Amino acid sequence: MAIYHFSMQVISRGKGQSAIASAAYRSGEQLYSERYDKVSSYHHRDVLPETMLLKPVHAPEWCLDRERLWNEVEKIEKAKNAQLAREFTVALPVELSQQQQRELLRHFVQEVFVDEGMVADIAIHRDDAKNPHAHVMLTMRPFLEDGSWGAKSRKEYIVDENGEALFTESGAKKSRKIDMNDWNQKDKLQQWRTAWAMYANQHLSLAGVGIEISEKSHADLGLEQEPTIHEGYVARKMEQEGRSSDRVAINREVKERNEKKLALQDVEQRLEQFEKHELILKALSPA
Repeated sequence: MAIYHFSMQVISRGKGQSAIASAAYRSGEQLYSERYDKVSSYHHRDVLPETMLLKPVHAPEWCLDRERLWNEVEKIEKAKNAQLAREFTVALPVELSQQQQRELLRHFVQEVFVDEGMVADIAIHRDDAKNPHAHVMLTMRPFLEDGSWGAKSRKEYIVDENGEALFTESGAKKSRKIDMNDWNQKDKLQQWRTAWAMYANQHLSLAGVGIEISEKSHADLGLEQEPTIHEGYVARKMEQEGRSSDRVAINREVKERNEKKLALQDVEQRLEQFEKHELILKALSPA
């Protein structure tokens, strides 16, 4: 059954991460990092990911070259703790065919992210047929109309009511960082989460599938089901090789409890319907 999963993280140099290594793992390709003079290779996967890159119209053509794209990102981001990419992971509806899943993903990423100025590096993972999902790495900077990198933010100096500069105790001018777009705002993530449910439900409906997913939590939906945790490729690989994985074991227990809760809810609903039916029969009885 289709499930809702949309999570997001920032890939940053401050966490010891590399844009090239991250892209290599998600795409299953061998990529060379100019910054670290190192090759990252993850092409040994049993099931190679399906990949594609999408760029804004005014972004340069080299953005469609995965290795060059992320090397250029590593170059433009100078700070030792620089944020290199924004990544989100989504679960793809199993009710859709592989082609329909790709069309859904392309439609969503193009209109929600690429049209806003980001370059998207997409990798669909099908290691587990029951858990098809996609990793999408997005550039943190937009591209300007001339094809050059735009700024993430600008510095704004703080002044008093007379327009005079204010200073810190150390004598430096007070300033604040102003983001050049709203991509880092807290409510933006919720908008993206809601958009994924909307796009997925649209494609499910077009495919004639009579189910919907929702970004709302189980509690918001009035359900008592427990959410599962993200397992990941390594955990599932361990299980396939006969080794135990805590993450997979936890999800197995959660699913068993949820199935029992659903069965109990079904019994309660049937009982409630039966009681209503009895009341109707009594109301219709000549006695």
